[in-house]
Amino acid sequence: MGLTPVGARNPFRALPVLLGRREDTMADNLQDRGPEDRARINVNEHHEVRYWTKKFGVSEEQLRAAVAEVGVRADQVEVYFAARSRRPQ
Repeated sequence: MGLTPVGARNPFRALPVLLGRREDTMADNLQDRGPEDRARINVNEHHEVRYWTKKFGVSEEQLRAAVAEVGVRADQVEVYFAARSRRPQ
């Protein structure tokens, strides 16, 4: 019995390979929290809320309010908190 090409028995099995994706990777890999995931803030992920509240020195409620105000881009949220910290209280 010789070698068969990927997907010879099940053509749908080859689809991730053909599309350049691996089957064993997750879209949001909790073990890989590198810079590509740092451009956006997902307030629905506990580990991200923990990271961003620590980074900006704010509460979860403040982070959620900032994201609701300016969107999920981390650079915009950072500008939002910087502008608020310069305002007189």
